[in-house]
Amino acid sequence: MPENRPRTGNGGSFKPGRSGNPGGRPKLTPKALEVRRACRKASARAVERLTELLEDPDPSVALKAAAAIMDRAWGTPGSEADVRQTDTNRAADAFEREHGRALDGVPRLSLEPPPDVD
Repeated sequence: MPENRPRTGNGGSFKPGRSGNPGGRPKLTPKALEVRRACRKASARAVERLTELLEDPDPSVALKAAAAIMDRAWGTPGSEADVRQTDTNRAADAFEREHGRALDGVPRLSLEPPPDVD
């Protein structure tokens, strides 16, 4: 693209007002919906088992369980630049609710979360 030509958000491949995906996301098949329901039904037991594995004497098992729990509770981590202080505050708040005490060594900031954080 020439340097003096303005860039468009979609690379110029779609006309204004036209979707690049007019059909939208494909609908799930009945089998896929059945599998999703079964997984959701089993998810409470899966969380219980992951929690049990936190106490496993093998550190690699405990670490994998902890990582799975954290990823599901807080989302997978992005780059270090993506991590916000509000995420740390949320994790510390959750720990305090769960254990009835503050998490030692976690600095707390009294910043309001940005508008895009719910």
